[in-house]
Amino acid sequence: MIRRILEWTNRRVGGTSFTRKTLNKVFPDHWSFMLGEVALYCLVVLVGTGTYLALLFHPGPNDVVYNGRYGPLVGIHMSEAYESTVRLSFDVRAGLLIRQVHHWAALVFIFAVLMHLCRVYFTGAYRRPREINWFVGLTMLILAMFNGFTGYSLPDDLLSGTGLRIAHSILVSIPFVGNWLAFLMFGGEFPGRQISERLFVTHVLLVPGLLIGLVIVHLAIVWRQKHTQFPGVGRRDDNVVGSRLWPTYMVRSIGLLLLVAGALFIVGALFQINPIWLFGPYQPSEVSTAAQPDWYMGWIEGALRLTPAVRWRFLGYRAPELLLPAVVLPVVTFAALYLWPAIDARLTGDREEHHLLQRPRDHPVRTSFGVAVLAFYLVLFIGGGQDVIAQQIDVRIDAVTWTLRGLLVVLPLVSAAVAYKMCLDLGREQSFDEFASGGEPPVGPTDPTPDDPTPHDDAPGSVFEGSDRRVRGDRSTSGGVMNALNRWPVVRQLAGPDRSGRSVAVQSRRSASLQPRVKQADQVVKSVCPYCAVGCGQDVYVQRGRVIQIEGDPDSPISRGRLCPKGSASLQLTTGNAREHRVLYRRPHATEWEELDLDVAMDMIADRVITARRHGWQWQHEGKDVRRTLGVACLGGATLDNEENYLIKKLFTALGAIQIENQARI
Repeated sequence: MIRRILEWTNRRVGGTSFTRKTLNKVFPDHWSFMLGEVALYCLVVLVGTGTYLALLFHPGPNDVVYNGRYGPLVGIHMSEAYESTVRLSFDVRAGLLIRQVHHWAALVFIFAVLMHLCRVYFTGAYRRPREINWFVGLTMLILAMFNGFTGYSLPDDLLSGTGLRIAHSILVSIPFVGNWLAFLMFGGEFPGRQISERLFVTHVLLVPGLLIGLVIVHLAIVWRQKHTQFPGVGRRDDNVVGSRLWPTYMVRSIGLLLLVAGALFIVGALFQINPIWLFGPYQPSEVSTAAQPDWYMGWIEGALRLTPAVRWRFLGYRAPELLLPAVVLPVVTFAALYLWPAIDARLTGDREEHHLLQRPRDHPVRTSFGVAVLAFYLVLFIGGGQDVIAQQIDVRIDAVTWTLRGLLVVLPLVSAAVAYKMCLDLGREQSFDEFASGGEPPVGPTDPTPDDPTPHDDAPGSVFEGSDRRVRGDRSTSGGVMNALNRWPVVRQLAGPDRSGRSVAVQSRRSASLQPRVKQADQVVKSVCPYCAVGCGQDVYVQRGRVIQIEGDPDSPISRGRLCPKGSASLQLTTGNAREHRVLYRRPHATEWEELDLDVAMDMIADRVITARRHGWQWQHEGKDVRRTLGVACLGGATLDNEENYLIKKLFTALGAIQIENQARI
């Protein structure tokens, strides 16, 4: 029955080939790619729990008297929105659980989006052709932060009301148009009577719709451009190494969805968050103490607290104190992020397409700059709780404020220097993962060789001064910590004889163990250069069935081990990234290439050969029987061997073609 339904559907919409191609799509297996999926599944939980809450929540500023199950608030006057939230928490079955799961999911969702963007930045995944997805991700982050703010402002409790008061002040501080924007958003003077309904519609309808649309755009672009991957064995710009969508990746993704949803429900059930019944309803004349917003707004809160109260004039306009930390800083931050792909391309001069990611250690300048920026905003985030910190450690609040102001300058510089040095040092070291991917670890200066089985721990000129064998062989010895430290070039430079850092101190185990590729070959196969008719001899070095190097054959009487530049580069014929593994077709008068299935392309070629042969066929010419066609010709190259040329000659002769050209090796 199911097969008949599928066949019936396919005959009408023709989706079989698309479905087969979709299910065979390959995704890489690196764990960092799961950050985006965690964000997606948090959004799924948010939509589900948010739908449940939206059906039971009643926004509105109307004054009501609470008479529900929570005793301390019985008889208290409050807004309809606050009363609805308290009832939802105590009078609705599973209402408090769903509220807390929704709140925790929002926090994790924004954190996952931020971590995903950090992964994209530090691995260079924003480079061409993925700039659009970088813009989409940034827009999603902004919308998620805005929607989170509108969400925790809906209950109209004392904490969220204080946050709305700050938002109103920030809007008013915008030059020239601030008062108009605040009046438009709040529907009048603060607190306004329309803000609750407007926040509700924005939170449950407008922003979620935009987020879901951006997720669809993001996934469509990833699907069209294929997924990025880290460099490694067999990974190139024109392929993806990993798991197919069905069944491996699909099962893994479903498992991650269940894991994320289960973890959020466990956290929501065990850890209280946003207990609005303890804060009380909002009153414009009251302000809560030791109040901080959700974590994603903490950096703006910290900027407001740490920025000195400076007023300045511009074009006759006196700017308030909130303009610089709450308006200029966020605008500059996100504008720089949107412009970053163009800035990076301009600074590096790299405008090529990239499908392989970069390790952060390989780009110390970019990595150190990103670490410095994160350190700057981390200090701002900590500054958002300066009053709580001062209270907990029993220190004057102005001392904490000035300390954090100093850290705003010092910590980013120190973090950048440390990150830069670590990138340089890690770049000189080869991880054990790279050793494993390359087979047996290379023989180092202190390791025994096949010809000399005795390890020379204290051999003169040894890079690690006799410590290398113990670091890898016996990690449980008393000198294990020092041996591990001696692998760091900085320690070897300071403690060893090479104080200038120009000799063995900066030589890593990787560089000390480098060997020619030809020594790693399992066999050497004799061949002939395929480019021209001279017939220069080649030695093809093969390792585990894969060509790793091609050099001139010294035993060849023609070339005597020498190759021209094209012959020397013939390895690219087998391993070059520019080698096409797809059928590309450009239709008449078209400007773009399109990918075809191999069977379709072969059918098109066969149809064209038959048509050209039929239209150009001649039975006689000038009274003589010729039985030939002038519509088909063959122009071959020296990349074909004798057997291929023989078959081509036989095929085109049988077709009646007489124009068959090739180089001398035929």
